Amino acid sequence: MLVKHLITNPYDRGWLDLRHPADQFVTFTHLPEGHTKILIYTLAADWVRTINHTNGTPFEHWDLRHFAGRQVGSGIYIVHIDMGEIGVKTLKLVIF
Repeated sequence: MLVKHLITNPYDRGWLDLRHPADQFVTFTHLPEGHTKILIYTLAADWVRTINHTNGTPFEHWDLRHFAGRQVGSGIYIVHIDMGEIGVKTLKLVIF
């Protein structure tokens, strides 16, 4: 299970070609085709966003917005990926 995006981890939202908010996203790859739940938290364990992956592809985008629709701040985020019977994967993602 990898976290990929247009640059590298850490994700730099200030990169010149990505200044428009619609162009800022992280892509989770190698996801199973079945139902997968992606839970995103801050380091303080505050819930940021839940993404239900049901599109049948190995990819899912996170638009760097929290549950209320505003952009998240710079920082370290914990990504918990629950793949059902396959298992669980936990990742750290840095955004600045």
